[in-house]
Amino acid sequence: MSKLICAFAIVAVLSLCQAEDKLKVSLFFSSLCPYCQSFILDRLYPNYNDFADYINLELVPDQLCNEDHGKWKCTCLGDQKCLGNKYSSCAIANSSTKVALEYITCLERARVSKESFAQCASQARISYDELKSCVETKGLELLVAHSKRAEPLKVRGYPTIVFNDVLDEDANFEARANFKEYVCKRLQKNAPKVCSS
Repeated sequence: MSKLICAFAIVAVLSLCQAEDKLKVSLFFSSLCPYCQSFILDRLYPNYNDFADYINLELVPDQLCNEDHGKWKCTCLGDQKCLGNKYSSCAIANSSTKVALEYITCLERARVSKESFAQCASQARISYDELKSCVETKGLELLVAHSKRAEPLKVRGYPTIVFNDVLDEDANFEARANFKEYVCKRLQKNAPKVCSS
């Protein structure tokens, strides 16, 4: 029995160490932002599978939210942008990172139209009914949580890429220009094979 407990403890410690070795990459973005669309479609999504075992990707659809007399209000440039951020937030809250990224990429490719919310759910194999229910019941709450996540980092524009919870403008600029190259540089010795090609 004690050997079994030791074996479980060793596996748990190894898993924890492996998770700590991963590079945390946080993407702060907003739906319908042309620069965000370009980054997600051209840099992040095409490279994610190569890095999935080496990074912890955090997706943060962000917008300005403020509390006024106990009520939260989020400011958007248009209803579709707000709705896109809510659907993205719900996909993130209820799916794996890979599935959420698949959904968000589809939304951005479709330019976040009403039809795309259901079509992209089908493509990413997410229940549209559950997603819609989340948007209606928890959408604002999730947007507020994302706004609070961005606030201490002083995120000022989109997309903003943060590594290991430290906002470095040079790193953000480099990663936006060439995500694959920058992540390879950060991973150094722990880099996947794609970094040597």
